[in-house]
Amino acid sequence: MARVPRAFERPTGLPVVVDTSLNTAGRPVADDPRDALECFGSAPVDLLALGPFAVRRERAFAAGRTAA
Repeated sequence: MARVPRAFERPTGLPVVVDTSLNTAGRPVADDPRDALECFGSAPVDLLALGPFAVRRERAFAAGRTAA
C-alpha cells in the first residue's frame, strides 16, 4: 500500500490519495460510474478519479485555489 501514493504522484504531481466513500447526506454510496458522476455534480469535490479518467471541477481552479 505504501507504493500507491508514490505511483499516483508520478503522473499527477499529487502525493496524496484519499480513499473514502462517495456519497452526500441522505444518499447511498455511489455504486457505479453514473452514481459517482451525479454525486460529483452536487458535492464539494474538486476531482473525481473514475477508472483511468480524472474529472476536474474547473471553477475550483478558476477561483484561485491551489492544490496543497
